[in-house]
Amino acid sequence: MSAEQPSNEKQSRRRQRREAEEKQQAAQVQAADEETEEERDEGEDESDSRGITAKKGRPTPGRRNRAIETAQEEGGGNIFTRTLFRIRTYIADTRSEILKVSWPTRDEVISLTRIVLIVTIIASLALGAISLAFTELVRIGLDLPLVFVGFFIIVAAALVVFLVNQNRRSGGSE
Repeated sequence: MSAEQPSNEKQSRRRQRREAEEKQQAAQVQAADEETEEERDEGEDESDSRGITAKKGRPTPGRRNRAIETAQEEGGGNIFTRTLFRIRTYIADTRSEILKVSWPTRDEVISLTRIVLIVTIIASLALGAISLAFTELVRIGLDLPLVFVGFFIIVAAALVVFLVNQNRRSGGSE
């Protein structure tokens, strides 16, 4: 029988604790109900209350800002500790973002590097050829001014043809 007494005592303590918690919750609910009734009596429109918790009157801080606000609430320390805290926060945030990155495989890096190098070489050859052509045109044009005149006539004619074709495609009658 003595073995049953400790278990009965535990059960009675648990029951008492549970009853006390239930009473406390009931008192809190009743107090909250009284507050909402008082607010309604003060002239607040019932359509505004949605049965959800009351507004805080301030925006909810994001996760990044919580650490900063906590440091500021604790006094913030001097400029040296604040600066170190900000640097540490920046590094931690940067590290967390880098861990989220989907990095390419070695084969992808090699193939993409080849593509970039090939496109760069082709573009540099094309621009070099254009530069060489204009350099030669200017050198010849300085010796023979008729070359400049002929080149500008050809360019103007090409521009007129291009604009006429564009105007036909767009359906304009200008």
